[in-house]
Amino acid sequence: MTIWRLDQLLLRMLDQFGPVWPVVTILCLLFLLFGRLSRAFTLGLAIQLGSMVWYRPLVALAHVLRWWIFAVLAIRGVLYVMSVGDDVPRVGKVPRSVILLGLMALASSLWARNFVFSFVVSGTFVCTLVLCFVVAWRLLDSDDVLRGLCVGALIVALLMQGVGCILGLIAIVTRDPYLLFHTDVEKRFAGVMLNANGNGVFGAVLWPLVLAAPREYLRRLAWLRWPALVALVVCIVFSGSRTAAGVTLMTTFVYALYRFRAGAVLTTALVGGVGVALLVSTPLEELEGDVQGSALDAVVLRSDTLSDFGGRLERWELGWDTAMEKPWFGHGWGASRTLGDADVERSLELGRIKAATNLHSTHVSLLVDLGFVGLGLFWLFSAGVIAAGLRLLAAPITPLSTVSVLFFASTLGMLADTIVHNGILSAGSPNSIIFWFS
Repeated sequence: MTIWRLDQLLLRMLDQFGPVWPVVTILCLLFLLFGRLSRAFTLGLAIQLGSMVWYRPLVALAHVLRWWIFAVLAIRGVLYVMSVGDDVPRVGKVPRSVILLGLMALASSLWARNFVFSFVVSGTFVCTLVLCFVVAWRLLDSDDVLRGLCVGALIVALLMQGVGCILGLIAIVTRDPYLLFHTDVEKRFAGVMLNANGNGVFGAVLWPLVLAAPREYLRRLAWLRWPALVALVVCIVFSGSRTAAGVTLMTTFVYALYRFRAGAVLTTALVGGVGVALLVSTPLEELEGDVQGSALDAVVLRSDTLSDFGGRLERWELGWDTAMEKPWFGHGWGASRTLGDADVERSLELGRIKAATNLHSTHVSLLVDLGFVGLGLFWLFSAGVIAAGLRLLAAPITPLSTVSVLFFASTLGMLADTIVHNGILSAGSPNSIIFWFS
C-alpha cells in the first residue's frame, strides 16, 4: 500500500515537479504534526482545497498528504480533547445519528467485497467526523474562531473564485490556449477549479458567508466583500450549474427570512428577478457548436439535458438495482464507487479510486453502501439540521446568531446538493470536510 510510503510519493513528486515541491510537502507534514492544532487544521483544509484546482503541483501535494492529513489531525484531535477534559465547556451533543453512521460505515467493511479497501475509505470518513464533531466542536467555543471562519470564507472566495475570474478574463483577452483550456471560459466557466460544476457549487456554498458575515467580524477586510461577491456571482452563473443557481437562491432566501422576516419573499423575488433579467438579455453566440439564444438556457438551464437530469437517471437506476441486491445493510462502504471497472488494489496504491463510479447522489450512494438503515441515519441527521435551523431563524439578531444562520444556510444548500451529487462521502474530499464541519 503505497499511500503510506511517503518516500515513494515524494520521489514521484520530485520526478514530476522538481525539488521544491517535495520540500514543501515535508514542511507541511511537519506543521501538521507539531503546529498549533487550530492552525494545523486550517493548513489541512487548505491542502485539501488545493486538490480542487487544476494547478498540478497543488493537486499532487493534496494527493500525497490526503491520508496523512486525516490520520494525523484525527489522532491529535482526540488526544487534545482527552487532555483538556472538562476545562473547555461542551456546547450541545454530537448527534447519535452521526455516531451510528460512522460506526456502521466502519462495520460495513466486514461484509464488503474488499475488506481492506472498504476499511481504509470508511476510516477516512470516520476521521472526517472526528475532526468535525470532536475537534472543531471544542475549538468553536472561542469567539475568535468564528471571526476567523468568516475571514477565511472571504479569503477563500477571493483566492478561488476571484483568481478564477481574473484568469478567465486574461484568457479572453490574450486568447492563451493553456488558460482557455483550463478555465473553459468559452463554454461552462471552471475558473481555477477542475470542473465547472465544482466552481459553481463551491461558490454557492461560500455565498451566504461572504454576503452577510457581520462587519465587525471582517473588520479591515470588510471592503473586500464586494469584489468577492462579484466573483461569486460570475462563477455561479456562468459555471452552468443549475444546482449552484438553485442553492444560491435558497440560501439568500434563508438569510433574508432571518434578517428581514416578512420582507424575505419580496427581497428574494427582487434579487432573483434582476438576475433572470440579466441572464435572459445576455446572448452567448460564441458557445461551442451552433448554440444560440440566451445565457439562461445555454449556460444555466441547459434545457436539452433536463429530461434525464443530465444523465443522472440512468446512474440512479444502476444504483437502485445494485442496492436492491442487499437492501437493508448494503454492500459495504465504498461499493457505490466501484460498480464499474474500478481496480481497488490499484486505487489503494495510488491513494485515489481509478475509474470510480459516480452515481451523482449521496442518497443513492448511501443506499448502495449501507442500505436503508444507513440512509435512514443520514435522513435523521438531516432532519436534525433543519429543525435546529428553524430555531435559529426565530432567534434574536446578534452577530453570533447571524453567523450561525449563515452556516445553516450554507449547510442547507449542501443538503440540497446531496440529491444530485455525492462529494460529501468522498474519501478526503474538501466538500466532505466543509459539509460536516458546517
